[in-house]
Amino acid sequence: MSADEVAHHAWVRDALGTSGRATVGAWPWLINKEIAGNRLAFMHYALDPSGRDFGPYVSEPTAATLDPLYAHYGADLVFYGHNHAPSDVRGKGRYINPGSLGCFHDPVARFVSLAVEDNGTCEITKHAVLYDDTAFLQAFDDRAVPDRALIRQSFLSR
Repeated sequence: MSADEVAHHAWVRDALGTSGRATVGAWPWLINKEIAGNRLAFMHYALDPSGRDFGPYVSEPTAATLDPLYAHYGADLVFYGHNHAPSDVRGKGRYINPGSLGCFHDPVARFVSLAVEDNGTCEITKHAVLYDDTAFLQAFDDRAVPDRALIRQSFLSR
């Protein structure tokens, strides 16, 4: 990481405080569920073999790149993020990235909802809700978030 990135992470750590870090540290890296015969996996991104770090990053998700990345989870449906752009790829499983809930080039909160019928049929609905990010962007500057110029350029530029 660059020195600016290190400063940003230190700022986030300090802003969370001890109890916030403990709360975040207790969050699971992976949630596996079975609902009406459907094996589901929820995670931020595929994990490496240690289970404590991310696997190789795929910028252009395809069945050929996602099948091996998520094969060891044995899930029919994988919900993941990390890459802020939405995608829905079908391969050996179905890999759904709803897209960023707010850290993206457009002020749109993306998410999906999943309805599972008793017979195992799944219906996935994609949502995209516009929001006004004026206050957020102002607070970003008011709080002097370290490395905010790069973060704005990388994730928030319009």
